Amino acid sequence: MLKFKNGYAFLSDMPIKIDLIDWFKMRRFDSNLRFVDLLKQSAFFSVYKVEKDGSLYVFKMQKLEERKFDYIQHESNVLGRADDVEGITHLVEHYGVIGGYAALLKEYAEGNTVDKVYSQCDGSAIMSILKSTVEALHVKGIANVDMHSGNVVISPDYSRATTIDLNEAVFLDIVGKDRFTSAILDDEQDLYRLQDNYLNPQRISANF
Repeated sequence: MLKFKNGYAFLSDMPIKIDLIDWFKMRRFDSNLRFVDLLKQSAFFSVYKVEKDGSLYVFKMQKLEERKFDYIQHESNVLGRADDVEGITHLVEHYGVIGGYAALLKEYAEGNTVDKVYSQCDGSAIMSILKSTVEALHVKGIANVDMHSGNVVISPDYSRATTIDLNEAVFLDIVGKDRFTSAILDDEQDLYRLQDNYLNPQRISANF
């Protein structure tokens, strides 16, 4: 049950709060959503873990301003093209724009980011999953995946890796071959950086 105080809505049984204005905006987009947790918030974005029909999802909302790029529309386009790619959080619904805000609903990846649990992982297996995901996206004409430690979630059993945010990605047919090739190289460097910093077997074994 929600309780309201000083412009925030509090869950009565947990010390978690949601901005009251955001709560009403979220309900305007989808009255069946139930707030669970705040995942991230900035001047333009609010990202919440929500529940709908017994399943957990991510609700992402952007405040649109004049000349401000619609990242929600862009991420929806990316996820729509990558709907059969494994290892990402797939689009559930693109809500469009209501009252100057854009929003979408996508899958929620249970687990922790790789920087928090890397010492428990099979680094080689996780790197293989991530490389397969990036290669599958490249085949779809999608690059600049932004594969950093906070953007990769490892499942509770440490067997799966999921890339959770593709709003910085670019399309080959929009940016052209040269920019796309550069983005592919950026993705490869991000993968090497993840491996060197977190998923190198020697580094992992040293933490046991």
